[in-house]
Amino acid sequence: MILDVVDDDDFSFPGDLLAAQRRLSAAEAEHVALCRALPSRARTAAARRRAAAGGVPAEGIRDQAEQERRIRARVLELAERVHGHPYWDTLPPAERAAARGALGRRTSGGTPAPATLAA
Repeated sequence: MILDVVDDDDFSFPGDLLAAQRRLSAAEAEHVALCRALPSRARTAAARRRAAAGGVPAEGIRDQAEQERRIRARVLELAERVHGHPYWDTLPPAERAAARGALGRRTSGGTPAPATLAA
């Protein structure tokens, strides 16, 4: 069986798809950075206990949680826009995975976007 080799340059992505993928990559990076900066669950629980006991207010924790929810919602919205783009229907099914990888590489300068929070 001979497999066709598909090069990243074989795909001509529409401008709106490229822009949406760039925004998605930026939103994912923002979400990862925020999550790394957030306090651990144990510290958050301790801060809530102090707030309930009349200590340090938990307002900052609520603000951080709201910021995380907002960014995560943006990531999901952009992911739906990228993955549901009509461009994918113009490709043979066998080429779609390669095209999605090429899109990611093209919009990130060749470096894959972080897929995990692991350091």
